[in-house]
Amino acid sequence: MNDNCLEEVYAHLLRNPRTCYAHLFPNNQTLWLIIIVMVFNTIQTLFFCVLDWNLSSINDLNFTEKIVITLFQSATTRNSGTNVVSLVEFCSPMLVLMVAMMYISVYPVYLTRQKTRAPKTLGAEHWKR
Repeated sequence: MNDNCLEEVYAHLLRNPRTCYAHLFPNNQTLWLIIIVMVFNTIQTLFFCVLDWNLSSINDLNFTEKIVITLFQSATTRNSGTNVVSLVEFCSPMLVLMVAMMYISVYPVYLTRQKTRAPKTLGAEHWKR
């Protein structure tokens, strides 16, 4: 493929991101999704630090290691479900927060997908150029 053809393909992707990929969003929606995920991670990290900073399983660790654990725990709650600390050790408010974060984490992506629906597929005459 020549450079001119690639530029046309990339320009089409940037103009109409949802025609080719379901999870490729326009610039503004992507920025909002990043901000929302950062806010969710910050909230959960702060709650972890306030409520469960002195858990028995992480009590022997230094400050930096605890911060890394809290960041990892807050990020993986909504994504993979892996835990650094056993769920039995968490206090009840932290468990409620974790369940709430798991529940509401899908809504920003879902609402963004609904707002930026992909246009109808283009007919063959469009691509014959």
